[in-house]
Amino acid sequence: MVHIRVTKGLNIPIAGQPMSHEALSLPLGQFAYDLRPYERLHVRVLVEEGQEVHAGTILAQEPVPPRRVFVAPLSAKVIAIHRGAKRHPLEVILEPLPTQPALEPRTFLLQEERGELVNHLLAAGLLPLIRFRPFNRIANPDFVPTSIFVKAVETAPFVPSAEMQVLGREEEFQTGVRLLQRLTSGTVNVVTALSSPIVALCAALPCQVHTVEGPHPAANPSLHIQEIAPIHSSKDLIWTATALDVIRLGHYCLSGGLWVDQVVAVAGPGLQPQMPKVVRCFPGTSISSLVANTLISTPVRLISGDPLTGTEVTTSEFLRHGHTVVTALQEPSPTDRSFLNFMRLSSKAYTSTDAYFIPRKKTYDLTTDQHGEVRPFVDGSIYDKVMPFKVLPMLLAKALLADDLDKAVSYGLLDIVPEDFALADFVCPSKISLMQIVKEGQEGSFKELFR
Repeated sequence: MVHIRVTKGLNIPIAGQPMSHEALSLPLGQFAYDLRPYERLHVRVLVEEGQEVHAGTILAQEPVPPRRVFVAPLSAKVIAIHRGAKRHPLEVILEPLPTQPALEPRTFLLQEERGELVNHLLAAGLLPLIRFRPFNRIANPDFVPTSIFVKAVETAPFVPSAEMQVLGREEEFQTGVRLLQRLTSGTVNVVTALSSPIVALCAALPCQVHTVEGPHPAANPSLHIQEIAPIHSSKDLIWTATALDVIRLGHYCLSGGLWVDQVVAVAGPGLQPQMPKVVRCFPGTSISSLVANTLISTPVRLISGDPLTGTEVTTSEFLRHGHTVVTALQEPSPTDRSFLNFMRLSSKAYTSTDAYFIPRKKTYDLTTDQHGEVRPFVDGSIYDKVMPFKVLPMLLAKALLADDLDKAVSYGLLDIVPEDFALADFVCPSKISLMQIVKEGQEGSFKELFR
């Protein structure tokens, strides 16, 4: 067992954390099957608006081998199909039917060989839950990973703990780990928080359990991989999954069900006092049902996901794939500016540096204001204070901007994903989006390294 102690990082003291960890159940209404994470696969929708589908019916399919499919988790009616640029499918909106068919357990999967297990997971639309490193792409079942990493720890702002997701689903989690072990020739590595009950839960499983402690980004898989099984070349394929993904795999094996409910936090300083909450709902739930009667009266930006890496949404949209947080941040008025703001010395303002004294145990009503515009790189050393990864952030960004792939790889391109630069974006005095630079750079680099 490896214990990872993170000293570099930052826990942002943002207000709006749910006070209670008791999850309220939210009735199932219209929900969305989000296809945005699979845009690189150029998926083709196979259903039409108004069509009724059963649980397991293929909604969309990858047109080329390995022809990964995306299936309806419940018997439902197709309400709408939302498309983006060039008619690329974004999501399929579904309305659950009043009656759901009985499902049969598939415990025989625990005895299947890898090839048969892969075929079953492909047909059930569950294999796309798993991603591979480097570059965090959808896992290709034709390649056997050297190891699999399960993230059973959370440190991002407002994200419910992995323990909250696993509670009541212990058997599904254990079964999911057993299934993952049959998909790799190496080791399944479960990384969880120090002194977490998940450690004991994995004691009898065919996996290695590792622990981590420290500030965000201690939960990022990139950090776990670099400490336990570093990536040395583009041929070192590692699969990654979250605790929720593992639970879904185990749930399918034990009951035949394709989706399970999840714990979602509704949080942030854009909510009324005492309104931040934790709810239990299905993936793809409508944003309006999650934030109903909770927002403050002033303009608010809603984010599906945590405030560092989430996506802006409106109340007419739905919770995005893999997100377990809805964040509400206040939108400041363009005229709401303080005199000589750049020289502010106030205990009501927050700074991640030691530029001035602030109460460290206080929480702050952070807004969407960036306090400045984009300007040239000023000081790259500030990124190193919040990034525990073995990369050179500013040099890596400049190499990607210059399309110098060899230098980018030497600076750590294979070890990271865009989300690893979220804190660097937050503290950047130049207001440069390093996440966007890395994302665009990895898009081009993937074609060069894996063609």
